[in-house]
Amino acid sequence: MTTTTNEDSVNSNTYTIGGKKFVRVTSILKAQGLVDFSGIPERDRDFYLARGTENHRLWQNVEEGTADGFTYDTRVEAYRAGHARFLHETGFKALPGGIEMRVKATWEDLGLPGGGDFAGIAGTLDRLGTIQNRVVLIDYKTSSVRDSTALQTALYLLCLPGYKFGEIERYGVGFRNNGTYSMSPRYPISDYHESMNHIEKYRKGKK
Repeated sequence: MTTTTNEDSVNSNTYTIGGKKFVRVTSILKAQGLVDFSGIPERDRDFYLARGTENHRLWQNVEEGTADGFTYDTRVEAYRAGHARFLHETGFKALPGGIEMRVKATWEDLGLPGGGDFAGIAGTLDRLGTIQNRVVLIDYKTSSVRDSTALQTALYLLCLPGYKFGEIERYGVGFRNNGTYSMSPRYPISDYHESMNHIEKYRKGKK
């Protein structure tokens, strides 16, 4: 299992890495009905998707120390204070390379038979870092943390090189535009089995 390079190509459903296609973690979640945006009126979806993208850019710039060089929409700036509060109260620090970290795992890495249209799964996790010397994997959300975040972080962890599944704590953190944030409880190790089941369901559905 290895991290990928900036030369890899990405589209809405796949990563192409070294000439091989990997299904995106988010595509597995969508195919299994774990992520559903149908409740958002179609006229508003582009706005919310764009806002989420810009929020992630702000949070990344802040943690990389480059935020002062950018201008953000006021609707995005509203989420800065909640992010700052989270960093201050938890002491979270990203590990080197742990911001917007792209990872992958082949079917063989996952202990599954090869074959099919894809070589494995891949994704870009939001943060890998530490809180009080504990290694944590965190997915950032705008406003609220959905239940599907537990499996999303589990799938990312399956792709993470150098760590066993139970060695890293996983959390979802949602930032609100009123300067507050919410953090999920630690997600359970049992998510390993559920995430593997969803991968196998996805593979069977693609045959």
